[in-house]
Amino acid sequence: MTASALSLVTVTEAAQAAAPLTDAALTALRAEGLTAFAAHGLPTRTHERWKYTRVSPLAEVSFVAAPTGGDATAIQTAEEQALNVPGALRLVLVNGRLRPDLSDAAALTQAGVSIQTLSDAIATDAAAVKAGLGQALALADNPFVALNTAALSDGLVIRVSATPQAATPLHLLWITDAAAGAAVLVQPRLLVEIGRGAALTLIESQVGATGGDTGGDSLTNRVSDITLGDDARLTHISLHNDSRQARLLTALQARIQRGAVYDGFALTLGGALVRADLRVELLGPGAEARLNGAYAAGTGQHVDTTSFIDHAAPHCTSAQTLKGVLDGTGRGVFQGRVNVQRIAQKTDGHQLHKALLLSRGAEVDTKPELTIFADDVKCSHGAATGELDEDALFYLQARGLDPDTARSLLIEGFLDDVVELVSDDALRDALTAKIHQWLESRS
Repeated sequence: MTASALSLVTVTEAAQAAAPLTDAALTALRAEGLTAFAAHGLPTRTHERWKYTRVSPLAEVSFVAAPTGGDATAIQTAEEQALNVPGALRLVLVNGRLRPDLSDAAALTQAGVSIQTLSDAIATDAAAVKAGLGQALALADNPFVALNTAALSDGLVIRVSATPQAATPLHLLWITDAAAGAAVLVQPRLLVEIGRGAALTLIESQVGATGGDTGGDSLTNRVSDITLGDDARLTHISLHNDSRQARLLTALQARIQRGAVYDGFALTLGGALVRADLRVELLGPGAEARLNGAYAAGTGQHVDTTSFIDHAAPHCTSAQTLKGVLDGTGRGVFQGRVNVQRIAQKTDGHQLHKALLLSRGAEVDTKPELTIFADDVKCSHGAATGELDEDALFYLQARGLDPDTARSLLIEGFLDDVVELVSDDALRDALTAKIHQWLESRS
């Protein structure tokens, strides 16, 4: 076992001891996760899905358990980094733990919506929690999911049984509060279950307590298990805007039943290493999934989106458009695979990645894939990489704009094109404002 794996295992074992479970099945699942991670350790570039992303630098870090954290100054700073969606009910989680004292009380009492901490949900109905945990990702093949499973305790369970008359979006504010001089490990789990015919808008902002370039060293290893019942709908907006010293590894497992719609958009602007590992299963006829997003990476930043969309039923639709802007020595990665099973006739699946390189040192790796076993499908995938249009720059400068403003306008236009895929005006405006804020910080 590598030194880094040993450090991660030690902290996870301490988390197990600090929060023992009374349920035998979940205790066994925890043990299975720890055994799987200890046996395989950190993935290397020989693992196909990790070919373009190095996690070996974690070998140089000695992790410690995350403190409770979350003082008033930290919360205020975090709010400035997060999405601003007027009217959304906010739930604040500091280092993976729900802080009711900092959250909107109405979020915990909304009609038709049940919200519990993961530990409370386990205490009241462990069998339901275990049923909600995604089993699609084999622990032996997904080391960070295995490690998160071993630490099963911190996090949140959201269940929607019926759409409230006035559905109010939920905003999860994930705050990493890293102590100075220590590298903290945070491993929350999020379970979301949307019942038949129900709907929810879920917003997530992953931010640092200090923001910008001043945050402490941290690794957040978060896993989300999402289940949509027949004809359910989830609008899921995510912002990754942690400090430049933060590492964020997320795994999302979504199971989508007949006629249900998962409409996702992720914007990544901050963090030293940000990887989103997405697995979406379209399990019933008429199921839909949209996995769109945008990202920016500068010197010292690495952003990786790796996705697998499995069409396991006929008449299903998937669409994924991702755009990235890379500057300095920033690096972007997109690996997207769409699998169409033999039963999945009448599939409509499309995938596109576009990257804008602003410097010679920037780099992007793309690997879109289609695996098709059905014969009546409409599927496509594509990738394009380019630079700013010199003619467009000249045109804007000829009309009085300075070079920096002209470049910013073109970059914003490039990213706005994919943000326009978000249908809700308030959500789209919040994303656009955050992109504009990022562009201003570059000036």
